[in-house]
Amino acid sequence: MSEAATRPAKYPTLEARIEAARTDFHRYVWKQNHGIKEKNLLRLLLSVGLQEAEINSAWLDVTEAWATARGDAAHKGAKVQVRTDPQMELKAVTDVLDGFRGLDRIMESK
Repeated sequence: MSEAATRPAKYPTLEARIEAARTDFHRYVWKQNHGIKEKNLLRLLLSVGLQEAEINSAWLDVTEAWATARGDAAHKGAKVQVRTDPQMELKAVTDVLDGFRGLDRIMESK
C-alpha cells in the first residue's frame, strides 16, 4: 500500500470537506477580498451559484474602472490633480448598483 493510502484523510467526511470549504471562503471574504474589482467579484459571485455567463461583462468593466479610480483617489490622495466630474461619478455608481440589482434578480429566480 502507498504511503498516501495509509495516511488518515485530512477531511475524511463530506461534512468536514464542506466545513473546510466554508472556512476557506469565510477567510477569503474577511481577510483577502479588498473591493469590487473583477477578480474579487467573480470569486464571490461564482461561489454563491452564479454562472459567469449570467454576469454582464460590461458591468464588470464598469466596476473595475470605478474601483481603480476609487483606489487611486484613496491611496494617492493629494497627488491626484484630476477632478472627477460629479455627474460621471453618479452615473458610474448608478451603473454599479444597477448591476448588483440585476444579479439579485437572477439569484432570486434560482
